[in-house]
Amino acid sequence: MGLTTSSLDFDHNLIRVYGKGQKERTVPFLQPAQKATLRWMMVRDSDRPELWLTDDGTPMTHNALGLDLRRMFDRAGLQNVRDVCHVFRRTFAANAERQGIPRPYIQAICGWEDSQMLDRYVAAMQAEGQAIQEFKEKFKPFGG
Repeated sequence: MGLTTSSLDFDHNLIRVYGKGQKERTVPFLQPAQKATLRWMMVRDSDRPELWLTDDGTPMTHNALGLDLRRMFDRAGLQNVRDVCHVFRRTFAANAERQGIPRPYIQAICGWEDSQMLDRYVAAMQAEGQAIQEFKEKFKPFGG
């Protein structure tokens, strides 16, 4: 939410982000995200430094983002998801692990100093995968 236009480095494909406690880190800014960001910057049509603006041109707050995401999740039938913003972080980490991205890289992107959170996410991902597999086996038609 705190991104500004000066946080974006299109020349070096990087974004400077701030995590908890204003801890700064630099993360990759891949070309698909660059294209989407440039389209957004044209649509938002503002000289304000904040990247994310509301319809009336004021900076979007964390609460506004959470409410917007909650509405989208509800429309998608996902009313039981509690922390809608955190879902993206967990999903990123789990998918990165599935794709074989090195753990130190995932930790750096997420801003974790150790692997404790990634270990928790991977364990949850494996438990979900096991539950899905068990469900499939239980309802496999005619034993195969």
